[in-house]
Amino acid sequence: MTGQALSVAQEALLLTHQPPAEAADADRWLLRVECGVQDPASWLSANDRRNRHAQNRLTQNWRAAAGWAVRGRLRSVRLQRAHIVAVLHHGDGQRRDTANYAPTVKAVVDGLVDGGLLPDDDRRHLEGPDLRVGSPTGWARHAVMDPPMAAVTLLVTDLGEALPGPPARRRRPR
Repeated sequence: MTGQALSVAQEALLLTHQPPAEAADADRWLLRVECGVQDPASWLSANDRRNRHAQNRLTQNWRAAAGWAVRGRLRSVRLQRAHIVAVLHHGDGQRRDTANYAPTVKAVVDGLVDGGLLPDDDRRHLEGPDLRVGSPTGWARHAVMDPPMAAVTLLVTDLGEALPGPPARRRRPR
């Protein structure tokens, strides 16, 4: 970790989610991406039945929030290959199917690429993202006050050089 004070929750996150074996001594960063007021409508879900315009607006919001988080917190970090654990922080402690929130995390990962952290989000440059459920933000108790935002905490581990790509395919002449 690089020069930032960690909260108890962040320390627990680092201890709980170990990097892949080949990256045991690699650099790791925590990045929190917050987007929108914390309510179920702020999250993209595989179960969504919204119209495409509303879906696109939410996707762009998460993507932009992640891009700005990278530019603000990890401005000088450029990785070729990384492992990402995405920890979802909902406002309450209700049961949720974590895999349903993959569209939210996909938008966040696209924002990491937009922000310059990774060159691409294909298999050569990215392992994961692995989804986890984190501690609730507690927005339901503080709804009268300024509620916390919907949040995803990313644990990013540097895996070194990108994997080699497939060989270039020769086009058959017509």
